Amino acid sequence: MSGAPVGLVMGHEFAGTVIDADDRKDLKIGDKITGLPISPCMECDACKSDNYQYCLKT
Repeated sequence: MSGAPVGLVMGHEFAGTVIDADDRKDLKIGDKITGLPISPCMECDACKSDNYQYCLKT
């Protein structure tokens, strides 16, 4: 997944600041980041209707 869906309100997740981006081209030192604790398939009915939290494949 390439980021959180627009409008998603996150809670109970972790956040931080990048201190070493290694070989990631999409991050740089100092970026503020947070983790999205789901990994939706983007193919099931739930994902296609923007209800990623109901994806049965996560």
